[in-house]
Amino acid sequence: EYRRYITTFNNGTIGDSFDIAKRCLNPNAAAHWASKINGDQWIVHQHAQKVFSAIRERKRICYEADGKIDAIKEILKIFPDRKTIIFSESIKFSDRVKDAIGNKCVTFHSKMGVKARRNALDEFSLPGSNITTISTVKALNVGFNVPSCSLGITASGSSKSLDLFQRLGRTLRWEEGKDAIFIQLFLDLECIDLVSQDRKWVKRRSISIKGAVEWLSGVNKLKS
Repeated sequence: EYRRYITTFNNGTIGDSFDIAKRCLNPNAAAHWASKINGDQWIVHQHAQKVFSAIRERKRICYEADGKIDAIKEILKIFPDRKTIIFSESIKFSDRVKDAIGNKCVTFHSKMGVKARRNALDEFSLPGSNITTISTVKALNVGFNVPSCSLGITASGSSKSLDLFQRLGRTLRWEEGKDAIFIQLFLDLECIDLVSQDRKWVKRRSISIKGAVEWLSGVNKLKS
């Protein structure tokens, strides 16, 4: 869908078609662009809206893909004894992760009350607790301190390096004798648009640590 409608903004221009489409969300800008390509103002405007509708849907799929839940479950089988934080970008997906893992996992996100969030952290932090995994959205990026946590999984994230550094900080806090693992998931599907976008976000946020990144083609390549 994105590629179908972005072509409206590729003709007769020097510049980025995405930026032109963004400007054409404004009807006046759409009219100006339509005059350049001998097109109809409202068709141009409608195509701009459809471009961004497709972008939102692409992002939702990247953030909430069922395959990522399957991958998380496989990773936890490989590292069953590690305290684990799973980061995602949507509350809906965070709750789905908890449901998929079961009673060894708690959630922590902004739609929970203060007491519920405090209880979740206490359960996860307590030595010897049956709770080994916490599924969270951005709420846990900052101010979390559980040094015994040694496995971090980013199911989805933005392209911002700061978000990645904050998540790394939750996982890599020093503790004597500790070794930590941080895994970032990206899609591997037949749809090239989805795969390239998800991988692009991982690359952009990881650029400052690229020397420390190892790319694997699947969860089956991980070693315990």
